Parts: sequence; C-alpha cells; structure tokens
Amino acid sequence: MDNEQPPRLAKWPFLAGDLILVVFAAAVLWLGELPIDLWLLLISGVATLAGAILAVMPYVLEYKALVKNLETTRLLSTTATLQDLERLSRQITGATAQWQSAHELARQTSQTAQQSADRVAAEARALGEFIDKASTAERQHLRVEVDKLHRLETDWLRVCTTVLDHVHALFQAAVRSEQPGLIQQLDQFQKACRDAARWVGLVPFEAGPGEPFNPDLHQPLNTDPTPVPDSVVRQVAATGYRYQGRIVRKVLVGLASGEAQPAASPSETEPPQAPPAAASPSDPRPPLEDGDAPAPGSAGGEGGGEWG
Repeated sequence: MDNEQPPRLAKWPFLAGDLILVVFAAAVLWLGELPIDLWLLLISGVATLAGAILAVMPYVLEYKALVKNLETTRLLSTTATLQDLERLSRQITGATAQWQSAHELARQTSQTAQQSADRVAAEARALGEFIDKASTAERQHLRVEVDKLHRLETDWLRVCTTVLDHVHALFQAAVRSEQPGLIQQLDQFQKACRDAARWVGLVPFEAGPGEPFNPDLHQPLNTDPTPVPDSVVRQVAATGYRYQGRIVRKVLVGLASGEAQPAASPSETEPPQAPPAAASPSDPRPPLEDGDAPAPGSAGGEGGGEWG
C-alpha cells in the first residue's frame, strides 16, 4: 500500500490555457490604440492573472491530492497499529485467563497433595497404633505362653524327679533286702531311667559317705546342726539333680564333723520318712503349688534339696 503512486494530474491543458490568456493579454495591448485605455489594461491584467492562476492550479491540486493521500496512508497505518494493539490485547487477555486457570489448577493440585499427605499421615498413625496394639497383644500372648511353658517345665521336672526319687527309693529298698539278683535288676532299672532322663538334660548326682561337705552341691538335713568347715557327708538322704547344666536340687545329706567316717551300712543310708502333713507315703516330697519352683526340702523328707 505504501508503494502505490498517487494519481498524476495532466498539466498541459492548464499550461495551454495560460498560454492563450497570456497571448490574449499581449494581443489586447498590442492591438489597442495609444494611449491605451484603462479598460484594456484592466482586461489584459485580468487575463494575465487568470493565466498565472491557471498555470499554478495543477500543482496546487497535485499537492492537495498528495497530502490527502499521505493522510489516508497514515490513517491506514494507525488503523493497522490499532488492530495490532487490539490483537495484542486479546492475546494478553487470553494469556491472563490461562495464567489464572493454571494458578487455580496449581492451587487445586496443592490442596489435593495436602489432603493426600494428611490421609497418608493418618493411615500411618493408624497403622502404627495397630502395630503397637498387635505387638502388645503378641507380647502379652507370648508372656502367657512363656509362663505356661515355665509352669509346664516346673511340673515336668517335678514329675521326673519324683519318678527318679521313687526309683532310687526302690533301689535302696533292694539294697536293704540284701538280695543280689533284685539289687542287680533294680540297679539296671535305675540306670536305664537315669539314662532316659539325660536325653532331656536332667542328670542326677550323688555324694559318697565321707566326702567333704560342699555347700554348692550338698544340702544338710534339717535335723543336723549348722555345718562346720570340717564337716563330711555321713549319709545320702536324697539325690541331687542338674537340669541343662544348672543345679535344680542339691544332694540332701546327713553330716558328721571331724575325720571322715567309714561307709555307712544300708540301714544308715535309708532316707528319713517325711511327716504325714508334708507328703503321703507314696510321695517323699511335699506338694507344690502350680507354677511355683520347688522349694528346699521338696524331696527326701525334711531338709530336702532346692530348685533353681
């Protein structure tokens, strides 16, 4: 549009008219009689002025057309600029709307993430509480089971030691009967029972007459005085036991002071009878409460051994 040329006005008609008027004015002056009349001068001047005006007029008209064309061009440029500004305004408005939409979406995403984090934290707390409760319940259950196992172990040891005590009592009765065949059979039976007990870690042990008193292994009878440093074993009233390497009952012995005593006769090694209130004739040990460890004096009558 800027390269378009404005329309050109033909100048030759105006120049021809100007020439005619100038020739007319000259002819009026040339043909007039002297002295020249005022009217002739006036007509000649008017014709000359009209010719001059007619000669200048195409340039004036061309200039006006050029100015108008320039104004039109500027108006079109301004209109195009306004259109560009309007288009830019629409783009800014669209970008602002998109930014607002993005901001709203970001805010919703942040709220969703915060809600998710809160739910995860709540679920984590609930899971932790559940695990704590389950752990507490499991510990309580395991504690109950351990207590049961301890009670069962105590009862099992009491049963085993009671059986072994009765077998030992039978062997001592065979020794007192002085029948070699019976003594041999009951000795083999006692060894078989003790070997079976060793499979589960229960090992009986005894003390020989004349052996020095050891408070870590021997338990004196309640009827004996307080042991002195040179006390020796006079008789064995009940067998001691080790369970899993730990002494659960010491050997119940009768003590004698002074030099070592000779071996006692079978009648001297007979275990003393328990009082009727402590145990029945068939059970030499006093009864225990369930779950309690056997106390000293639990086998072999008064002043029996101890449990670990």
